[in-house]
Amino acid sequence: MIYPINTLTYLIQNMKIYQFLKYDQQTEIKHIRNYNDERITLCFDFEDGVQNGFDSAKTKLLKEEHRNYFSSIIKKFPRNTKVGVRINATNKVELQNDIYNLKNTNIHSIFLPKIESSTETINIIEKLVDNNISYEELIPIIETKKGLNNLNEITEIREVQHIAFGHCDYNQSLNILPFFHQDSYEYWKWINYIIQNTKDKNICFINSPYLFTNNKSFFNSMIQHLSVICGNNFGQITLTNTQTEQCLIKPTTNTSFTNQLKNRHKTYPTNDYLDSLISEYEEFNTGKGLSKTKDRIISIQEYLCAKRYKSTQNSSVIKLAFVGGCFPVQHDILYEDIFLSKTKQLIEDESDSKLQVDIIRYENFNSVLEKIKKINSKKQFDFLVFSIRPEPFFRLAKLYYKYINNTGTKKYSLNLPVFNWVNPEKYDFLSLGLMYNLNTIPNKSFSHKFLVDLNYFMGKIIGNKSFATKKYIELIRAIETYCLENKIKLVLLGPNNRRKTILEPKFCMVLNRETKSAFPNVSYINGIDTEYNNKELFRENGIHVNELYHELISDRIFTILSENK
Repeated sequence: MIYPINTLTYLIQNMKIYQFLKYDQQTEIKHIRNYNDERITLCFDFEDGVQNGFDSAKTKLLKEEHRNYFSSIIKKFPRNTKVGVRINATNKVELQNDIYNLKNTNIHSIFLPKIESSTETINIIEKLVDNNISYEELIPIIETKKGLNNLNEITEIREVQHIAFGHCDYNQSLNILPFFHQDSYEYWKWINYIIQNTKDKNICFINSPYLFTNNKSFFNSMIQHLSVICGNNFGQITLTNTQTEQCLIKPTTNTSFTNQLKNRHKTYPTNDYLDSLISEYEEFNTGKGLSKTKDRIISIQEYLCAKRYKSTQNSSVIKLAFVGGCFPVQHDILYEDIFLSKTKQLIEDESDSKLQVDIIRYENFNSVLEKIKKINSKKQFDFLVFSIRPEPFFRLAKLYYKYINNTGTKKYSLNLPVFNWVNPEKYDFLSLGLMYNLNTIPNKSFSHKFLVDLNYFMGKIIGNKSFATKKYIELIRAIETYCLENKIKLVLLGPNNRRKTILEPKFCMVLNRETKSAFPNVSYINGIDTEYNNKELFRENGIHVNELYHELISDRIFTILSENK
């Protein structure tokens, strides 16, 4: 949905702002700018922000001190001040202490971190009622995969009209490092999932805090993006007076938000990254959960995750390169449900080994081997899984071809390999797609599908399909030779059974058969399945696969890695 600027301004003006305070016994209301704005709730953290990352034994005392600070501070606040508290929802002892501290009080917003079920939420609601604690907003925070899976049941509770996302705990729970922050596509997959699954219930979504406090431009564009995807029902957690002021001044930007996002093609932290993060956190930490450095805030979750990675550095490491297209970063599959994430989890659950994955994406044949050589010169892979993709094969098989050149101009040509007219191999469609936001929404009309099939058929008549198959086999042969020379175990992942049109699955079957028979000594994973456990593996469009397909491929890659480890 595209909103005009004046509409976006209206939506942003009505957003809710939850400013989490850094507080102690000296904190006064005068220290907080704009505290009397009705959109702002001043929030006190009893949970992760109040813990000692170096000595857990000191955390209990630290929490007790901050409860006492809170009790003293709110007595000085004007009566109309909106106050929020994040309590220790999953720690029974600390939760009871929090409840005792809040007894017989009126709190505007109560945040419940790490909520995973409706039962947990209802139990806390009962404790609040029993202790005469009233509130305007009860806000469960989704911070684990189980919580995300149970989102619908949690938001069925009458008292739950808001839902928040805590991305640091979510990353830590999945052992992801570096964390996916708001500048990654993976982060927004989680957000889109939450919004799509709560929009019919009129649930207010509250976005996780942005830790790169110096990057005002990105923060502004993020707020604007939230107003587009959430409409008039969203909030933002802020960590500084400056962030809160940015929300209040109706942030606008001409920079495309999605152009600032990126996919990660490495699924592991480097030693330099671990050392830098750990040393920075320790240098700037003052004995509480967050460390404010010169450029950003480092969460305790990132620090503890980095320490955990460092403690397992002596584990054996399997280095794998996956060479493919959009499959390993599929836009409509959550990161943890992508086949590579699931394979990594299987390896690390079943053995003492760690799986390090580098993703190498390709759209045409000309450049892929050089990409592999360049990355392997630094990495030295143990395994290389090469995905045989239908898309570049279909582009070569067509007679009539529509494409975008390097200036972003739409062009048309005949595809005639016999005359060396091979425009599908002339441009890098991966980079062009990023540069020009190419429209990939499929046309579902019968007439369009008929014309596409006619295009394939005419290409087959003049030998384009045979040419495309030959080009693929030549490429794989070159990759096989390189892998043998560099002692890399090559694994081929056959094409999926794409079926946007009538001819496409038939072409996929031929491509699968020809490539498999050409490499009898290479481990080959069949990807042509259309069902898994009697369930459909494709989205409705016949192009994109679903979560079950990712699970299927993960199981098959895991089997080969286990057999050859």
